[in-house]
Amino acid sequence: MPYVGNAPSASFQSVAYQDLTGGTGTSFTLSHAVSSAQEIEVFVNNVRQEPTVAYTVAGTALTMTGTIAATDDFYVVFQGKAVGSVSHPTTSPLAATTGTFSGAVTATSFSGDGSALTGVSAGKVLQVVHSFYDTEESLVLSADTAVATGLTATIIPTDATSKILVTYSLCTSSNNSGAAYGSYHMVYHDIGQTGTDTAFSSRFFGARFGGNTTYSMSNNGGQIYHDHNTTSAIDYTVYVEHKYAATVYINRGGSNETTIDGVSSITLMEIEQ
Repeated sequence: MPYVGNAPSASFQSVAYQDLTGGTGTSFTLSHAVSSAQEIEVFVNNVRQEPTVAYTVAGTALTMTGTIAATDDFYVVFQGKAVGSVSHPTTSPLAATTGTFSGAVTATSFSGDGSALTGVSAGKVLQVVHSFYDTEESLVLSADTAVATGLTATIIPTDATSKILVTYSLCTSSNNSGAAYGSYHMVYHDIGQTGTDTAFSSRFFGARFGGNTTYSMSNNGGQIYHDHNTTSAIDYTVYVEHKYAATVYINRGGSNETTIDGVSSITLMEIEQ
């Protein structure tokens, strides 16, 4: 007679069992972790014990209320643990909220901001701070003296071993072209130094701007990679300097305020190492 309905399963599972005979005392270690006392059956001399009264469990720790003798026939049946194995089909997607994977993991895309990722190789961006600055400034400079602009930003590193990538763009003009010497700019930070010794080095950062044409506005910038070694707040400020005494204008496109103005900006990126 032909069979009607689904074909019977060709695989079988058995309930796990652990023999603890020979052990003494009240504390024992299970071969499988369980979440509650109801997931196992405990037998002493073939008498089933009452869960949570005669015994309690916490993971793999089994605690008996009474003392077990070495001569007792003592064993556990895992009702919530079936012995079996399964392989996920390679042609089907795997959905999981948590998990530990071994070997290489490949994907066409990931969702989320990645802020909780750990164990990622160097180069991960930990945070970004960005600031625009559109205020017009007129800074009177003595020769070869650096003066702070209003272009500044603050970041609190999450890791002392990370690096800070500083990127900035500064709009300036000058009333003194300085015989082929224009104005220069640099970035200062406020940690580990005192007085005027707060630059990254004695060299200028960025390019000469202003050129030979008085009042011509340029938008120049630069990048600095800072090894900070702190988790305290760091203030980064862009400074300007001129070869000769001059007035340097920030975000102004000429000798007065009727011309087209500019907008400066600074971006701080903390990079994991």
